[in-house]
Amino acid sequence: MVYNCYVCQSELSEDTKFEHIIPNAIGGFIKSKKLICNSCNKKFGDGIDFNLSKQLNYISSMIEIKRDRGQSPAVPTSDGVGFVTPNGNFMRHKPIIRERTVNVVDGHAEIKVDISASNIDEHITSIRKELRKKGISEAGIAEFFIKAQESVTQYYERTSTALTFDLGGDGLRAMAKIASNFYIHTGGDSKYVQQVVSDILGDEEDIPKSFNFYYPANDVVMKDDGEILHSVIVVGDGNEKILYALVELFNFYKCIVLLSNEYEGDDFYRSHFLDIISSPKTVEKVANFALSRVDIDSAINAKCLPFDEIGKEFNKVHAIANDRKNFRQVGDIIERSFRKFPEGVPMNQEMFDEFMKEFMPYAASMISSAYIT
Repeated sequence: MVYNCYVCQSELSEDTKFEHIIPNAIGGFIKSKKLICNSCNKKFGDGIDFNLSKQLNYISSMIEIKRDRGQSPAVPTSDGVGFVTPNGNFMRHKPIIRERTVNVVDGHAEIKVDISASNIDEHITSIRKELRKKGISEAGIAEFFIKAQESVTQYYERTSTALTFDLGGDGLRAMAKIASNFYIHTGGDSKYVQQVVSDILGDEEDIPKSFNFYYPANDVVMKDDGEILHSVIVVGDGNEKILYALVELFNFYKCIVLLSNEYEGDDFYRSHFLDIISSPKTVEKVANFALSRVDIDSAINAKCLPFDEIGKEFNKVHAIANDRKNFRQVGDIIERSFRKFPEGVPMNQEMFDEFMKEFMPYAASMISSAYIT
């Protein structure tokens, strides 16, 4: 059977590349060679899909999204001093080196050098350079690194990130493409997506007539506590002659799409719920998504941008992701604390003291995050 690109109508070949229904960069894994041509794939991949993924890099990093190739890129902190790594941890661009006088004997000051660095091994060159600037000899630098390895203390810093959304721009266009991908992938007729394709391809300044943010009073998709989903629902209503969709990414980024207002097919309902919090897998969910033409027109033409709704929903997801990060960090602390002791040794005071030495900086960070603004 011959398939055509639903965007430009060119014939697809054996060399056609896979198109992910949901971009792989944010965790989508279902893909097909029967959707779009290589040219359109590249255009979208370098354009709206890239920009959508960039908007969602931070949350992708926090929950360690699994990609076919590579990891989520690091996200710069808003203060400019570092970045959030693909596992949600903070890394400094360069170490902070401070000198302090700890003792004065016969007019001679004993100076202690404190260095704050995300990882000494990764900052050795920078540390050597800074110590040389302070007039420390090569022998002194060598001695410093020996002592430093003996007295490293894990610490945790509070950070902030600049999180921005291109409201009404490429993010929504990419979500409308997700809806189109899913409809065609599940057996839909490409003639019913030409209306939305025109809006997806439109200039950034154009006001789309086929999609908009969608934050109803009640959740459409019922989710369990601690669950983060990508959700896509497509509904064809033969009576109302409308074909429409809902796309939710990471629970909080929500879009309604009018694929066609001249739908002449049979009633149609397809859904895809992707649990991405642990390992990507499809799940069954209860959803309440049945709208009239009037409901859809009202949602599509809404002028007010939902800043508060996005922020509220994002905070819920961020709390889930942050709990996962804290769980990983506690696991790392336990592993670091006990790896210097033989396996199978019963807990003793020395082991407990080692654990508390590692745990207290983490506990201090948690207390600071909870009570200091």
